[in-house]
Amino acid sequence: MAGPLDYEAATSHTITVKATSSDGSITSGDFVIAITNANDNLVVLSDSNAAANTVAENTAIGTTVGITALGTDADTGATVIYALTDNAGGRFAIDPATGVVTVAAPLDYETATSHTITVKATSSDGCVQSGDFVINLADVDEIPPSVAIGGITEDTGVPGDFLTRDNALVFSGTAEAGSSVQVTLTGGGGQVFRTTVIADGAGTWTADRTAAPLADGAYTLTAVATDAAGNSSAPISRSVTIDSTAPAAPTIAAQTAFSAQPVITGTFGAADAAGGFTVTVDGRTYTLGVDAALTANGNTWSLDLARAGQTLRVGTYDVVAAARDLAGNISVDQGSNELTVAPVPVMLLEPAAPPAAEAAPPAPPVEPPAPASPLADGVLGQRLETMVVRTLADDAANGPGNRSQVDASLTSDAPGATRIAVMKADEPSLMRFHGVPDQNFDTGSQVRFQLPADAFVHTQQNAVVRITAEKTEGGPLPSWLRFDATTGKFQGTPPADAPREVSVRVTARDSEGREASTIFRIKLTAEKGQREQQPVGRASLTDQLRQQAKRPAHLEKLSRLGANGARRAA
Repeated sequence: MAGPLDYEAATSHTITVKATSSDGSITSGDFVIAITNANDNLVVLSDSNAAANTVAENTAIGTTVGITALGTDADTGATVIYALTDNAGGRFAIDPATGVVTVAAPLDYETATSHTITVKATSSDGCVQSGDFVINLADVDEIPPSVAIGGITEDTGVPGDFLTRDNALVFSGTAEAGSSVQVTLTGGGGQVFRTTVIADGAGTWTADRTAAPLADGAYTLTAVATDAAGNSSAPISRSVTIDSTAPAAPTIAAQTAFSAQPVITGTFGAADAAGGFTVTVDGRTYTLGVDAALTANGNTWSLDLARAGQTLRVGTYDVVAAARDLAGNISVDQGSNELTVAPVPVMLLEPAAPPAAEAAPPAPPVEPPAPASPLADGVLGQRLETMVVRTLADDAANGPGNRSQVDASLTSDAPGATRIAVMKADEPSLMRFHGVPDQNFDTGSQVRFQLPADAFVHTQQNAVVRITAEKTEGGPLPSWLRFDATTGKFQGTPPADAPREVSVRVTARDSEGREASTIFRIKLTAEKGQREQQPVGRASLTDQLRQQAKRPAHLEKLSRLGANGARRAA
C-alpha cells in the first residue's frame, strides 16, 4: 500500500497488473481491491439554527430557544442522537432525535441573565462529541401596575370617608400611566356599573357615573389596572355609602327671657347630628363640641349666653339650630322668632308718704347698725318690703296707675333648694338678676361669704330652685373651697400656693329645667390690707332698696316690665 485508504472516499479500488516475460511476451490483468470500513471519523457537533440563542423570561414551557444541535459523523451509515449532560438546573430539554432545545422550567431574568447547557452527540458507531451552548434571557416587564382609588366627587360631609349625599358620582384614582383601569361598582347584590378607562400621562384616571342617579345605600367600588405588557394589578376596593336623607329637624324652645344673657334650649337627634350641630343667635354661631357654652345631654341641647359672654338687647330673635349628619345632609329648625328678650326689671322701694306734721317726739336712742339684708345673708322665711317696678316710659306711663306691685318674697323651701328673690309675672321665668360681685380676701385668711338671694330672680313664688357652683372653665371647685347649696355659703381657707384668682360659675336651675348662670371671681390679695381698700361686694338687696328710695336719679335704670304688666291688667 502506497498511501492511506479511506472507505468514505472509495469503498474499493481497481488496479491493473502487467506481467512481462524475459522472452519479451507481456500479459496484463485488472484486480479489484475492496476497502473495509473502519471507525476512523469523529462526530462533529454544531448549531444548525441561525437564530440568536435568546428566549424571554417567563416564557411558556416548550418554547424553543434558538438552538438545534447537529452532530455529523463521516463514517458511512452512522446516525447521531442527542442528550443534555448539563440542562442548567432542569431549565432546558433537548429532542434526542432532532436536537431542538426547548424551555423546561420557568426562567427569571432577575435571577440570571443567561444559562449554559452542554449537548452530547453520540454516533451509532460509538463516537461521542460534546459541546456547550449559551442561552441568553430577555428581560420582560413582569411588574404589575399600581392602582389606587383616590376619592369620589362630591364627597360631602367629611372628605375622604366615601360617605356622601350625592347620588351622581365621579370616581377617581391613580394608576401606571397608560394602563387600562377597569372600574366596577356593585351594590344591592349585583353589579351596578362597570367601565374601563385609561390612566393619563400623569397617572390619573376618572370614571363618570353621573348619567343616572344612584339609589341610597351601600356599595363596593373595585379597580383593577392592566399595563401594556399584560400585567394586572390585584383588585382594590373601597366601600361607598350614599345617604341623601336629612336628619330630623332640631327644635328650639320658645321663651320670653327677662335676661340679656338667657339660656336657650331645644332638642335634636344626637345620633343623626354626628356631622355637627350649631346654634346661631344674633349673627353669632356656636358649634357643639367646640364652644363650651353649647352643651348637650342626650337629645337635649342648651346654649348658655352668659357662659358665652354674649349679651342681647331687648327684642325678638330668630334662633337657628342646624343639625348635620356625616353625609353632609343639613336640617334646620322650622320655627322663627323663638326668643324674646324682655326688659329686665329693677326693684325699687316705694317711699312711704310723709306723716302729718306733729309735735316733735323725743329723740330716739341711737340704734346699732342695721343687720345685713335677709336675702344677702341667707335668712330664709323673711319678706322684703313691698316693691314696685317702674319703667322708662313717658311720665304718664310712670304714674301711680301704671305701677305694678312686685312680690319680693323668696322662692319655695325644699330639701337641697336655695331660696331666691321672687318678682311675680304671668310667665314662668328664671333669670340672673344682680349676679354675684367679685370677692376680695387677704391671702391666708378664711374665705367666707354668702350668695346674695338677689343674684337670681324667679317669677313664680312656688318655684323650687337649686344652686350649683363650679369653676368657670368646668370642673369642681378647688378642694379648699366648699359651697353649701342649701344655705348658699362659700367657705374655706386657701393654701399659700393657691392661685390668686378663682373664677366661679354659679348656676340656678328650677324643677322645670330652666337655667340661669352668673360668673364672679374670688381674688386673693398678697398685700395685707389691700382687701380693705377694695369693695368686697355690693350692698345687700334690702340696703340697695333703701338707697334707691333715697336716690331718684337711679330711676334711669328702671326696666320696662311694670308698664307691660299694667297694660295687660288694663
